[in-house]
Amino acid sequence: MPNGHKEDIDRLEKRITTLREALTNLNTDHDWGELSLIFRRPGFTTPAELAFVRGIVESLLTHTQAVAQLKGVLVKGSAAVGVR
Repeated sequence: MPNGHKEDIDRLEKRITTLREALTNLNTDHDWGELSLIFRRPGFTTPAELAFVRGIVESLLTHTQAVAQLKGVLVKGSAAVGVR
């Protein structure tokens, strides 16, 4: 390995661990369950606020799909590096 390469790989692995933990923390049942309770309260929101909330949910879905696609590219591309 070239000088410094091991340290670069170690830093990359730490960042991947941080990313994995951040994504795991996003998927807590408590928060999603809490939202369902909030949405079902009488008088939850106005039509304008509902449109705002719906837009955020759609954006989160779009971004989540993009993250999943990027993860697949990262894994597939990384696996192909150095293969002959």
